[in-house]
Amino acid sequence: MQLRKRSLVYPALMAAVALVLSVALLQLAQFGGQATARAEPLAQTAPSEFTLTVVKDAVPNSTQPFTFLVGAAIPEFSVGAASAGALGAAQFDAAQDVPEGIFLFELIDDGTGISNTWTISGPTEAALVIIYEFLTEGWMPTDVRCQDGVGVVLRGWQIDGVGAFILLDVEDGGDYTCTFTNGAPAIEFDKTVGTDPSVCAPAGEIDAVEGTDVTYCYTVRNTGGLPLVVHGLEDDQFGPMLSALNYTLAPGASTFVTHTATAAVTMTNVATWTAAVTYVSYISLPIMGLLMPEPPEGQFSSSSQDLLPKYFHPFSAEATDAATVNAAPPAPSIAVTKTVGIDPGVCASVSNIAVSPETTVYYCYTAANTGNVALPLHDLEDSELGSIFTGLDYMLAPGSSANTVAAGVTVSATIDVATTNVATWTAYVDDSVTAQSVTAVDSATVRLTPTGIDLDEQPDNGRLYLPQIGR
Repeated sequence: MQLRKRSLVYPALMAAVALVLSVALLQLAQFGGQATARAEPLAQTAPSEFTLTVVKDAVPNSTQPFTFLVGAAIPEFSVGAASAGALGAAQFDAAQDVPEGIFLFELIDDGTGISNTWTISGPTEAALVIIYEFLTEGWMPTDVRCQDGVGVVLRGWQIDGVGAFILLDVEDGGDYTCTFTNGAPAIEFDKTVGTDPSVCAPAGEIDAVEGTDVTYCYTVRNTGGLPLVVHGLEDDQFGPMLSALNYTLAPGASTFVTHTATAAVTMTNVATWTAAVTYVSYISLPIMGLLMPEPPEGQFSSSSQDLLPKYFHPFSAEATDAATVNAAPPAPSIAVTKTVGIDPGVCASVSNIAVSPETTVYYCYTAANTGNVALPLHDLEDSELGSIFTGLDYMLAPGSSANTVAAGVTVSATIDVATTNVATWTAYVDDSVTAQSVTAVDSATVRLTPTGIDLDEQPDNGRLYLPQIGR
């Protein structure tokens, strides 16, 4: 991977490098560390062999390049490695004003495992090696973890105003792996709408009658690697709903808010959720060394720390989603189906049968709400049997149906003459019989077969064929 040219940035970058290298030993002297300051190389000592692997861990994975520096903490000595890994390695020449022995490279952790490591190995004259990652816009350093060849974790890393770094004591050589972890804010946002205010509806679009209360649900999930602590939510129809809300949403966690409104017209509204984390880093001051966001216990009081100048790095993520309510004017409607059979407790499937005289038949009345308004009150009248019920309290929702058998209402008659009777079902749009109502009718017929022969099953010529009688 070729490092991109940054000619305009080199002077500032080298100033930062110089600052880092010049104060590193002072920092160790102030706070203590894993290395000891050395003013000059040890005489008559062969360079130690060491291997250093730098690993980039971006949460979540990204194609964002991250810039690193590796060099000797004491400028007089070179890292002096015999070879550097090809992936991301780039040693600058003198024309680029980068000191010899300083390695500047980029790593990318896109999840492929191809370009997220850089390795250097060989003999070194350096007793202390610094690994430095510069801050990348939109990404927050969260951890630096170095391990030696036997898996011992080496701490002592710090984050300052321009990056994160660690100093390694490599005087005795060895193998080291240093993983630099960065987090970026990322969210998933889902807006849904329904009519039940107690739950988040599963869909982002519904049909509703004008004047119906609908509840919007705004759900956000933290899919990044940083806690999100400041939240904003704005709906293009309802305006700001959250403004700088302080709420810690951990990585992987989710939360939601709801808003209930009355559906007046068909409307699609778009909402935007913004979630942010504010990272505080202390400015590197040459006279003070590099100050950590969380200095070792006893070094600084909270009051004195508050007086230090700081950089504030706001990191935020934003996502949008929409929900639609298709509002229609109220249109109550009902359909009724009347059927008849000879089995009690069963809603028959036909509306025309033939039976012998004195047979008991059972009628079933099925009502279906074919409109868009719930029907809570019902009357049923039969032209031959009279009133079946009046003021029946039953909430018949749009698109649903109900029948008298399922409701436990038994309607029967003993047939001794052919009968066709008509059912009239009346449903009301609220729980008062004075309210607007809708009506539907249907009929059922019972025929008699006195001889036990069903005339409808004879040939269509209208003749009745009897057995031949011999003479």
